[in-house]
Amino acid sequence: GSTAFFFASIGFVVPLGKLASAPAALYGLLLSLVAVLTKVGTGLFYREDPWKVGWAMVGRGELGFVMALETFRSGRTSRLALSVTVWALLVATLVSPVVLRRLLARGDGAEGESEDE
Repeated sequence: GSTAFFFASIGFVVPLGKLASAPAALYGLLLSLVAVLTKVGTGLFYREDPWKVGWAMVGRGELGFVMALETFRSGRTSRLALSVTVWALLVATLVSPVVLRRLLARGDGAEGESEDE
């Protein structure tokens, strides 16, 4: 319900022509890389399962969409900046569940060791 409305409201504002432009895609992917690396890096401060915690942080982009939309609507950013931000948030939001699912399925053996002791 409300989630679909939220994403539809973002989708109606993002200019698809600008989103598909080479500069938006290039800068968006670069920003995605920085965002993913820094969010995964936050997991390193957690002693147990740092990779799982870090990758769990990557997919949290809802507030970023809201902030990007509001700064664009208020005239503080350009269509290109909005498109770059949307690229970065989409990549992070779509990649994170795939990686996190694999990390959770793989496990690290810590759970099994505690049960055997």
